[in-house]
Amino acid sequence: MLAGVVCVCVCRDLMRQILAGGKKSVNKWKHLIQTAVGATGALIVDIIPELERIIGPQPDLSMDLTPSDAENRFNHVFFKFVSVFGSPKHPLVLFIDNLQWADTASLKLLQVILTSTSINSLLVIGAYRDNEVDESHPLTDMINNVRSEQVPVTDLEIKPLTVKHTCELLRDSMRCSESEGLIFADLLHRKTHGNPFFMHQLLRTWHSDGLLTFDFKRSCWVWDINILERAVATDNVVELVGRQIRKLRPQAQTALKYAAALGDTFSVAVLAAILKKSVVVIAGQLWDSVQAGLILPVETYQAGIQGQQIHFHDHCASFNFTNSYSEQDESKLYMNRFMHDRVQQAAYSLIPEEERPLLHLSIGRRLYAGYTQQEVEENAYSIANQVNMGKQLVTNIEERQRYAVLNQIAGKKARLASAHLAAVKYFDTAVFLLMGREIVTDEDVHSTDPTHLALETECWKDERHEQTMDILLEATIAHYLNIDYDQAEALCNLMLVHAKTELEKVLIHEKQMQFHIQMHHLQEALDIGLHSLKMLGVELVTENPNLTDPQDLLHMPPLADQVTMAALRILVGLCIPTYILCPEINAHVAFTMVVLGTQGSSPFCAFGYALFALLTCANDVNEGHRAGRLAQQMLGQFKAPEFMAKINAMFYAQVDIWKNHVRSSIIPLRLAAQAGMEAGDMEWAGYCMFYHTDAMFFSGEPLDVVRQQQDIYLRGLIARHQLLQSTYLNIWSRLCHRLNKPTTCPDRYMLELDKNDGIVEVTDEMVLSSIEKARNGLEIFSYYLADGMFKFYSGAYTAAVTALETAERFLAGVVGLQTNAIHAFFYSLAVIAVIRTLKLNHFSHTAYSLDIVQRNQQRLRRWAKHCGSNYNHKYKLVAAELASLRGKHAKAMHNYEESIDMAKNGGFTHDGALAKELCAAYYESCNQRRIAQDFL
Repeated sequence: MLAGVVCVCVCRDLMRQILAGGKKSVNKWKHLIQTAVGATGALIVDIIPELERIIGPQPDLSMDLTPSDAENRFNHVFFKFVSVFGSPKHPLVLFIDNLQWADTASLKLLQVILTSTSINSLLVIGAYRDNEVDESHPLTDMINNVRSEQVPVTDLEIKPLTVKHTCELLRDSMRCSESEGLIFADLLHRKTHGNPFFMHQLLRTWHSDGLLTFDFKRSCWVWDINILERAVATDNVVELVGRQIRKLRPQAQTALKYAAALGDTFSVAVLAAILKKSVVVIAGQLWDSVQAGLILPVETYQAGIQGQQIHFHDHCASFNFTNSYSEQDESKLYMNRFMHDRVQQAAYSLIPEEERPLLHLSIGRRLYAGYTQQEVEENAYSIANQVNMGKQLVTNIEERQRYAVLNQIAGKKARLASAHLAAVKYFDTAVFLLMGREIVTDEDVHSTDPTHLALETECWKDERHEQTMDILLEATIAHYLNIDYDQAEALCNLMLVHAKTELEKVLIHEKQMQFHIQMHHLQEALDIGLHSLKMLGVELVTENPNLTDPQDLLHMPPLADQVTMAALRILVGLCIPTYILCPEINAHVAFTMVVLGTQGSSPFCAFGYALFALLTCANDVNEGHRAGRLAQQMLGQFKAPEFMAKINAMFYAQVDIWKNHVRSSIIPLRLAAQAGMEAGDMEWAGYCMFYHTDAMFFSGEPLDVVRQQQDIYLRGLIARHQLLQSTYLNIWSRLCHRLNKPTTCPDRYMLELDKNDGIVEVTDEMVLSSIEKARNGLEIFSYYLADGMFKFYSGAYTAAVTALETAERFLAGVVGLQTNAIHAFFYSLAVIAVIRTLKLNHFSHTAYSLDIVQRNQQRLRRWAKHCGSNYNHKYKLVAAELASLRGKHAKAMHNYEESIDMAKNGGFTHDGALAKELCAAYYESCNQRRIAQDFL
């Protein structure tokens, strides 16, 4: 498992503190850590190399584990490792800065640590820039998830210092009177706007200029407020720091500005290589900046440089480098960082703009040439960032190709870390290096520009064709994840022009299907998918196949045939369009995937079994659940995070709910949504999001809790232009809002109905018109079901029956979903309520016939047989209402009480409240008001 970068960096810092504590301290920690991790220390040493210097070499742990088992093992060992450092007598405090940039693996690991009950005496302080974190940011999700586990989380907003705070700071440090401090504080605050860093730099500047001095005779600081007022100042902290830098020796300035080009943290050895000087010389030149407080050592090593001993003296500071080292360790020697990003910015500003591209390209070239291939991949970000700032100067074809691959590596890493905008920039640069342009439009597909043509001729040559296709395909995925569907589509069209084989074209078609599904263009996705299968020579299977023994399927060799694999990819893409538009073809998709799965195992086959499972549950719950468990087990055999959301969405929302309590699906669906986002599977992450809130709502979670989660998801889906998912979630969000606060739920509200229109003011009728135009049976059914539920709760029973009758016509669009049972339940109750209220003859009214109720009761009874905890109380409440309508008092009372008790035991508070209300109404109709009051 690859642990989160942020968490690893924090632990590495902790190990360095231990190593700096002396032999006795190291031995103490060695014993504690070895006792905690036992023979599994290699798991931690792999990601925290410094630990090996404490506990020594560890035995290899190579084992054939499934990804989930490997992750569970790592988490278990990591918890034990972290728990060593936190105890009541020795609490552990971790400070993590810039959490807004943390990778998803770090946030996930941090969440697990914070919610673990096995780690005590731990305080985590995280800092982030709130202007870079919105409600759809992964950090927000992590914080909300930690809060939901009842872990105390305190928010502290760090604001600029006030004049009062500035005065207190000056009085403490300057030893001045309150009146002097207040005048000084007012001046300092006006010039810096309360920015602590700016204050510090301005005070240093005044001191170095002789405007702020220390009187040793009087033991206090002295200044002339009028001179300070008139002193040349700037409201730009970068310019202020730049003045300080220009006071350094010329050699020190040169070293510092080139260091700034390397980044906020830099190696003296790398800097020395770039400037073509020895490490000794560069370390000496940087010492001026250390003294001036512009840079700080990150890692302090005692290391000898080719047998030399270096001494830097400054009153009470002395650095000694005495031990020998090998050249391969040189890059790790003496790391420094800029004291603040504004300092780096000021140092960088000293480099003339016209010199920067060549400087960065030179740095990138030297780094690339000095690393092994493995090191290039490990440092892809830093190397690519340097090269890319000078990319216009790269003219050699071979070099352009080389750096295009470098950007591809960096782009993949960024995408896996969910840094989608960064991934787009890397892949756009890769495309530029290949073709001479970053942005590809449909007009560019047949470009006649000589420069473009020359580069494209090179990149599409036989020996480079595959590499070019890989880069463009990765660029397409990056733009898709960054919600730039037009650019992704243009890249697809460009690849189709140059695709040589049907397999290449099908792979491109798969991406096009994803774009159309996200934009709610389901018919286009369906047409592309069916055409792709025809290209591959694959016909849909129309007969239900017999599912082979699961154990046989689990032990099949991996699927190797490329045509079959391509067909399975297209069939996965056809799942949603056929489920919504053509349920019959959806079944054929599932049958075909099961048949193709007999050729070998793969995550695609696991998807096919999950789809087959949800369809089978409609007729045979036990057989369907067996197929669903097979899908889960097969997924566990592969390291395929991109399938976590897909398979868990179908299993927990459409299979497991017919065997187990719906509440047991809440956490798996939430985790599946997270896994989908982390894997870049936005489509299925979106489905998991609305399935998650469905499970919360239908299991009886408090409405305000459900609404809060719906709102978080909905804002993110709209921001990502996920029209299909956001429209569905909006339907149920509207119901929750109307049920919770009907008087404050406006008829007109903001929503995105079309990517090109953006967020606009709409009404429910406009939403209905949109989904009817898209022929989305899932959403049309859900719209009328939600409307019927609200009208039933409001007492508008006739209107409720009309809505629920309309919904029934679209039942084919919700195969496997628990809304089937919700519809049967409310439809029956609404029909009975109309018959009772209007005193109708139910035999003469087709719309209000008890035949509808009996048919629904047969379905509820069948579902209750397999999962009584979800459906028995519903069945009993409808039975009670039927008995009360027919005047069977004893039977009615028995069923009412059973329904109330079952709902209470199952945690269905909303259904229990409804049962009590209907029971009370029945007693009221029997003139037994005192008993009725007991149920209200």
